[in-house]
Amino acid sequence: MKAVTAENIAVELARAPEGTTYILRDARISGKLDLRRRVVNVPIYIQNCEFFDGVDLRNSEFTQIVNFSGCAFRSYLSGDPLESDSIEEERSFTIYRKNFILNEAVFEDAVSFVRVRCEGRVLLNRTDFKSIVSFSEASIGSDLDCTRAHFQAATSFQRIRCAGDGLFNESQFRGRIDLSDASFGGALVCYAASFEQESDFYRLHCERGGF
Repeated sequence: MKAVTAENIAVELARAPEGTTYILRDARISGKLDLRRRVVNVPIYIQNCEFFDGVDLRNSEFTQIVNFSGCAFRSYLSGDPLESDSIEEERSFTIYRKNFILNEAVFEDAVSFVRVRCEGRVLLNRTDFKSIVSFSEASIGSDLDCTRAHFQAATSFQRIRCAGDGLFNESQFRGRIDLSDASFGGALVCYAASFEQESDFYRLHCERGGF
C-alpha cells in the first residue's frame, strides 16, 4: 500500500474541478481527515484504504456519490468522541445528495451517523462495526441496506426516518439494538438475522410490515 496524508486528500478534494472524480485505492492514510463545514462537488471513491486517525465529516455537504467500500477505520468516523458534548456536535449534521456506500468496511472505533441526511441509499453490506454505532435521527431517502453486516456493540437506530426498506438479512447484532420510534416507508426485513442482546422495537413504524 502507498502512504498518503489526510491533509493531501483534503487539499485535492478542495481543488478538484466539477465533472471529475476523486479516486484513491489501496492506500495507508495518516493524520485526521478533516472535511468539516465543506461542500464537495465531485464523486469520491476511496476504496480498500486504511485510515489510522479520525475522519470528521460533520456539517458538510457531498453533492455526489461517496464510496468508502473496503476501507478500515482504526479511529472514529464522523465526530471526535472527545468533542461529544460540544455545541458543534449537538448541532451537527451531514448531507449526502447521492448514495453513501460503506460496503465491506471495518470500523474499530465509534461511528456516528447521528442526524445524517442521505437523499439516496445507504449501503453497508458485510460491514463490520466493532464498537458502538448510532444512526439516531438520521434521514434516508431510499433504502438502508445492512445485509450481512456485523454489529458487535450497542447500535442505535432511534428515530431514524428511512423512506425505503431497512434490509438486515443475515446481519448479526451482538450488542443491544434500539429501533424505538424508527420509521420505514417500506419494509423492515431481517431474514436469518441474529439478535444476541436486548432489542427495543417500541413504536417502530413500517409502511409495508416487518419480516
